[in-house]
Amino acid sequence: MDLEVILALAAFLVLVALFVVVFRRASQSLGETRQTVAFRHDVADIHERVDGDLAALAAFVGPLRKPESEPPDREDPAALVATVQETVVWARDKVRGLMPPPGLEDARTVFMDELARADEALRSLDHGFAILQGAPADGRAFEGRTAIKRGYLRIVHVREGLDAESLRVAAWRSAGEQGLIARRQARTDHRM
Repeated sequence: MDLEVILALAAFLVLVALFVVVFRRASQSLGETRQTVAFRHDVADIHERVDGDLAALAAFVGPLRKPESEPPDREDPAALVATVQETVVWARDKVRGLMPPPGLEDARTVFMDELARADEALRSLDHGFAILQGAPADGRAFEGRTAIKRGYLRIVHVREGLDAESLRVAAWRSAGEQGLIARRQARTDHRM
C-alpha cells in the first residue's frame, strides 16, 4: 500500500475515535441534564400540589387556634383533612418513584421526611377536631385546641421544609449543566 493511503486511513481512524469520545461525553452530559430537568419538573409538580392543599388547610385551621372561634359550618374539617391526606399519600407514592440524579439523592429522603411530618400534622388535626366536635363545652376543649395548634404549626413547618427543598432542587445544576453555563459565560465574557 501507498504511504499516503496509510496516513489518510490512520487520520480517518483518529478522527473516528475522537468523534466517538466526544459523542459519548456529550450524550452522557445530555442524559444527565435530561434526568435533572425531569426530576426538577416532578419535584415542582409534587410540591405545587401538596403545598396548595396544605395552604388551604392552614387557612382553614389558622383562625380555629383561638379559643373564642368555632369551626365554620360550611366545611367539614374531617373531609378537608381527608382530602389533604389523599394528596399526601399520592405525593408519597410519587416521591418513592422518583429517580434523583447524582448529587440530589438526599432530596427524596427530605421529601419523604416532610411528608411524614405532614401525616403527623393531619393526625393531630383530626384528633383535635374529633375532640371539639364530640364535647366542645367540657374540659377537653383545651386539649382539642392544643392538638389543632400543634397540627397547624406542623403544617407551617412542613410547608417551609418543602419550600426550601424545592428551591434547592430547582437551583441545583448537574455537572453537564454547569459546564454548559460556564462555556456560555466564557463566550459572553469573551465577546465583551
